[in-house]
Amino acid sequence: ECGVGMNFRAMADYYHDRMPGCIVHSENLTRLKNLVEKGTITKEEARWERYGDFTDVDSRMYPSPKDVQKYYFSDTSEQKPFYLCEYSHAMGNGPGDFKAYWDLIYANERFFGGFVWEMIDHAVNAGTVDDPKYVYGGHYGYPMNDKHYCVDGLLDPARRLHPGMLEYRQVLRPARIDAFDFASGSFTVRNLRYFTDLSDLDLCWKLERNGRTVAEGKIRKLAVAPQASALYQLDPAIFRGLTGDCYLTFFYLQNTDTPWAKAGHQVGFDQFQAPSAPVEEPAAPKHPLHLQTEPYDYVITDGRLCWRVDRLRGLVAAIRDGEKELLASPIKLNIWRAPTDNDLKLRPAWEEALLPLSDSRCDDCRIEEQSAEKIVIAANLTLAVPSRRPILRAKLRYVFTDEGSLTIEQDYHVLNLADQLGSSYVAKEGVEEDCVPRLGLQFSMTEGAERLSWFGPGPTAAYSDLGLAARMGRFDTTVTEHFEHYVYPQENLAHAGTLRFCVSGDDGVGVKVTPAGDTKSLSFNCSHFTPQMLDETKHDYELVPLKETVVNVDLLQTAIGSASCGAPVPMEERVGPGDYRFTICLKPVSGKTDALD
Repeated sequence: ECGVGMNFRAMADYYHDRMPGCIVHSENLTRLKNLVEKGTITKEEARWERYGDFTDVDSRMYPSPKDVQKYYFSDTSEQKPFYLCEYSHAMGNGPGDFKAYWDLIYANERFFGGFVWEMIDHAVNAGTVDDPKYVYGGHYGYPMNDKHYCVDGLLDPARRLHPGMLEYRQVLRPARIDAFDFASGSFTVRNLRYFTDLSDLDLCWKLERNGRTVAEGKIRKLAVAPQASALYQLDPAIFRGLTGDCYLTFFYLQNTDTPWAKAGHQVGFDQFQAPSAPVEEPAAPKHPLHLQTEPYDYVITDGRLCWRVDRLRGLVAAIRDGEKELLASPIKLNIWRAPTDNDLKLRPAWEEALLPLSDSRCDDCRIEEQSAEKIVIAANLTLAVPSRRPILRAKLRYVFTDEGSLTIEQDYHVLNLADQLGSSYVAKEGVEEDCVPRLGLQFSMTEGAERLSWFGPGPTAAYSDLGLAARMGRFDTTVTEHFEHYVYPQENLAHAGTLRFCVSGDDGVGVKVTPAGDTKSLSFNCSHFTPQMLDETKHDYELVPLKETVVNVDLLQTAIGSASCGAPVPMEERVGPGDYRFTICLKPVSGKTDALD
């Protein structure tokens, strides 16, 4: 992080003379060389003739994976070893680009890795050991400070692992199983290490059906030499006749104690979906539907359940199961998330467009179909900020059935966000801001909705570009525990790729949500905080949880990336302008049976 000149050349010559074979790098020199090769600057402007190229390896800070491929590996004239002296800025929720970088690292022999910035969140505990209150720049009144920019680690200040460290561990796992042949039970283990075998690792495997273990075993002390592969086999009979959602997971576990971990510590996993037949769900009891039209609401009842649709807003405003109210707020359109630190380059445009203030208006709400078996209510909504142009238009169809379910069919047309930006807004160079944070629905459940179960990626976070460490399975926790306490509050712990989830009270009464129609999976997260609360609160210890549970159900979110000090998220990984279809099914559950089975 400095200029380059004759003194640097002199230092490099000194190092090479004093320590023959030493490796010298200069990030700025590599960057200047790249600018010359691209024609951005001339050799004269780079003062190239004064000092030339005195490095042994090329190094860069935070180039995008696309630029790394283009300028260092597609160009065959480049022959030096290459590494990233900084990459994947680990500030807050993220980094979201480990896979993109490591796909390139594994694919190119000259690319020998990099240094993640950085290891630990730097924050001061202004509280006590038992009640920590972590603060950052500006807390003690100094006008010159970096705010929370040094809170940028894979570990929190107490050395607890953030999801980013779990992601890093997974991308660096020392072995790989690239495929599994369920017909023969055979598979190949590759050793990615260069100098040691895998005998310090046991390979534990587990076959799960709908999240329940049906078979498991262990292969002790993997006999795979450095940079070699070995063939193994499981009994193929284990995989015959499977039904439901079945996954085979291999865990790499240490079999001896080391200074950094005890025997049994997991260093990574590989997972495969097993072929299985779909489960034919038992027919649900049917109860005739009744529709009552009130001045402001449509009311649908079936003897046990009561659904209320607000005719003025076009939203499902209430769900009652017997005497228990399930919703504390309507099921509404939502595009806002509490910006992550890696939303740094996108946040100014989102705030200029006043996205946190967006709300829907109903252009039309009507009964489309009515019978004792099915009632369909259609609503056309526009999401906008008062006195601003629309952000999106949505056509919703609420399909109520006599089996006690509500399917919400959503067709979205997301408009150009650039039209929302005022003439005073100045775009950042090289940043395309035309996207929204997320696309989906949000609702609050009444006090006591604390139990959370899901079948999908977990137990850690899963976004479109961050989720290597999340495996498919069943996970049971509480809404309170399902929250990542970043020093600076922000969006956290979504689970993209989820097949079903349920939020309920201790009595088991709650709501189960599944994808429906052409929608194969969904993303969700839930907590006792709204996105606005997370956005407006500047320290984790200042958060005051709601008694209600806030549930977000999304088709997708804009990717996480690591743009707090790196390249912007590619446009193809954002929720940009265009048409989207998203269908989910909500079903109240009574707690008499397991909602996820």
